[in-house]
Amino acid sequence: MLTTFGTAVSVAREAPTTSTSSRQPASRGKTRPPVYIPPPRGQAAVRVGAATRGVRDDLAHLQALAPDHVGLTVSAQPVLVWQLSERSDVRVDVTVIDGRSPAPLLEYSLNPPVRAGYLDIDLAEHGVTLVVVSSYLWYVALVPNPLRRSHDVIAGGAVRRVEQEVDQTDDPASDYAEQGIWYDAVMALRGETAGGGNPRLEALAAQVGLSAEIR
Repeated sequence: MLTTFGTAVSVAREAPTTSTSSRQPASRGKTRPPVYIPPPRGQAAVRVGAATRGVRDDLAHLQALAPDHVGLTVSAQPVLVWQLSERSDVRVDVTVIDGRSPAPLLEYSLNPPVRAGYLDIDLAEHGVTLVVVSSYLWYVALVPNPLRRSHDVIAGGAVRRVEQEVDQTDDPASDYAEQGIWYDAVMALRGETAGGGNPRLEALAAQVGLSAEIR
């Protein structure tokens, strides 16, 4: 449960790193959607789906671009992506928690209006570095009433940094997705647009049960 939000807590900053192999598979192009192949897993589902627990039904639809399991990254400072269906007129709180500690590693607020579309939690921008030995939970929350936090609408997921070689082609998003590295696949797709949308990112999100209709 998210109860308090304050100033971001900075930790030692480290330049983003990506582990790759020297092998260069044949080019596949960037026309088809990436196919996500989840890593072996045995843990319970961890994604938090946005759900209204209060009385307002006019809030924007919220979702975290996270799988329903602990998603992987090879980056020390990945970008975590979330999405709003429409502009929000309420505050949005962002929280990142290290699984080894109950205290938030990062927390900050976005004051309204908060624009619609894809939005980023750039860990490098906030001086946050993930270590390999830990898993992290991250949440975004619409806060319609700061005095009644039970009315919050919350979405989130989990991320773990791994040291893994990733074969590279000219389509990094597909390379990461096919090798189970979710968050790096999402990051690779963030810059792609077509007609104002991001069809390959929407297709990737749909593979883990996220809505492809949200804009």
